[in-house]
Amino acid sequence: MVFHLAWGVAGAKAAAERGDAIAVIDALRFTSASVTAVHNGFTVIPAKNEVEARSLSIKHHAAPGKAGICALSPRQFIDAPPLRIVLPSPHGATVCCEVGGAGALLASFLNAQAAAKAIARASDETGRNATIIVSGEIGGDRRANMYRFEADLAKGNDIFCFEDYACAGCVSSYLPGSKSLDLQAAEGVYLENKARLVGCIRECVSGRYLSAKGFDADVDFCARLNPFTCVPRIVKENGDAIIVGD
Repeated sequence: MVFHLAWGVAGAKAAAERGDAIAVIDALRFTSASVTAVHNGFTVIPAKNEVEARSLSIKHHAAPGKAGICALSPRQFIDAPPLRIVLPSPHGATVCCEVGGAGALLASFLNAQAAAKAIARASDETGRNATIIVSGEIGGDRRANMYRFEADLAKGNDIFCFEDYACAGCVSSYLPGSKSLDLQAAEGVYLENKARLVGCIRECVSGRYLSAKGFDADVDFCARLNPFTCVPRIVKENGDAIIVGD
């Protein structure tokens, strides 16, 4: 079996069609928030946008009011009573919704080692290759979902999300066996920057944006290595993707 790297919704769909084992990464902040939430007993319903979040909240009986539709800060789930919540995101949640029937796993820096073990096990059990999906790159058909700051920075080009690429490399560093050249390259980037990882993530586009919005503590939290062993997985419930514990 071979471990691959792919980008965004298109890469996720292609991996699902091949029957690959899949791990989804959106380090700042969707998969980090989901890992933290599930570790603390939450059930997470991914939503592509706020309109869909409201509909899913009603359909799946999420916690009422503001408790039911949550922002992406992972720190809010620490020492909080476990609830059934909706977590909207135009990046990671969108990918999760697209591969909801593929039994995909969620990875982040927070659970990288455990996620690598889980994706390797899934690949071995199914006899299929595995693909790590980095969901943060924005461009092309997803331009309509971009935040204004991303549109301004892009100036007609795609945005390369360093944090997701490095996170894929981090997961890869714990994987045994054969890896695609793309994944090997991501692993090289991670290893080269591992000693100064937090600073690099603070300085990347998403890190700078979140810090400017007052979420610098979230950036630092999401850059922590392996505090959790939880590896959330995506299941289908009433036709929708639901993120539950392993």
